[in-house]
Amino acid sequence: NSDALDASKVTNTGAAAMGVGGMASLGAAPIQSFQWSNVQLNDFDAITMSMKHLEKAVKHKVAGIIGYTLFSEYRITYNYAKKVLIFEKTDENGEVKNDKWANVKPEAVMPFRQIQHIPIFEIDINDATYQVGLDCGAAGNLLAAKHFDAVSANGNIKKTKEGPMHGAGKEKVQIKAAKVKHTNIDGILYPNMTYAFEDATLDQLNTGYQMNLDGLLGYPFLKQYITVVNYKKKEIRTSK
Repeated sequence: NSDALDASKVTNTGAAAMGVGGMASLGAAPIQSFQWSNVQLNDFDAITMSMKHLEKAVKHKVAGIIGYTLFSEYRITYNYAKKVLIFEKTDENGEVKNDKWANVKPEAVMPFRQIQHIPIFEIDINDATYQVGLDCGAAGNLLAAKHFDAVSANGNIKKTKEGPMHGAGKEKVQIKAAKVKHTNIDGILYPNMTYAFEDATLDQLNTGYQMNLDGLLGYPFLKQYITVVNYKKKEIRTSK
């Protein structure tokens, strides 16, 4: 968060990040040491951006955002029921020493392809297939507005509403949101997930990163099961 740093140490790079709410200006700052639990990083340049809008949205101080640069070296377990994140160091093949999941049969194994830092996989709604990316920091799911009619067919939605959505960009985005009764991912039902339907964010991502995403999945997806993401193996596993 550039607002929490000595301004003299922040360099304006002229770069920008694309996300919900448009573009965010980026800078860089030298970091001598960073420690999070047993993870230690030393002498690196961190990307910087103002996070005043995020702090206002979540009503909490935000020191920074941890992302793919760190995530890529670990197998990450998201357990929202216990409010626990588990980071396990992986070797070059994505294997973990003393793997506790080795003999656990997962509910589903979702292979993904990856563009830049975004895992991409398929979901099925109302017998239509959509290409979605995983955004582990997103508070909600997102689908392109053009898919609303197809997703809502056959009475598959409830509790439609309209309102603002916050993200990396500073602008609030007005969106239509609805709870989708049935989403199928690798044969597993994800019931009653709320999606925002909005085009501008996806248009920016698709143009900037040369992708063809129909949507993004975030917290509503990750919270339903214990979700394990392995970037080196290019797979997502879910377990109860």
